[in-house]
Amino acid sequence: MTRISSASTLILALFIPIFWFVFFGSITMAFLISDQESLPFGFYGRLRWIILGLFILIGTGIYCTILKLKRIDIDNDYIYVSNYFKTVRIPYEQIESLTCKSISIRQIGKLNLKHKGIFGNKIYFIVESEKYSLLQSKITSQH
Repeated sequence: MTRISSASTLILALFIPIFWFVFFGSITMAFLISDQESLPFGFYGRLRWIILGLFILIGTGIYCTILKLKRIDIDNDYIYVSNYFKTVRIPYEQIESLTCKSISIRQIGKLNLKHKGIFGNKIYFIVESEKYSLLQSKITSQH
């Protein structure tokens, strides 16, 4: 089996969201449950809402972007899509299209499936540049 997605997917899809929601969630909760007299800030009431707003805003951004990334592996007959908790095997015939888009220093790949699966009908992954052509050739040979 050959890994197509980048090794940085593990860090982006697991460690960053866990760190954000646990660490900054704890800080946000501490600000929400503490009383005004225990902190030396004069603008504590507004600071409480600013921190809560930032936590929700950045958490929503993480949910809508980073948590959508999947790990992609291939073999001769199937493509394997994983979110590190669950792995799904998809035959190449089920892939409608494959696209790649560059965002600054990385490339994001998108698989469009013919039918909706466990992870939906659009699967996003960080492209490992050297192996992307291998995936592309497997998909085009099946169509």
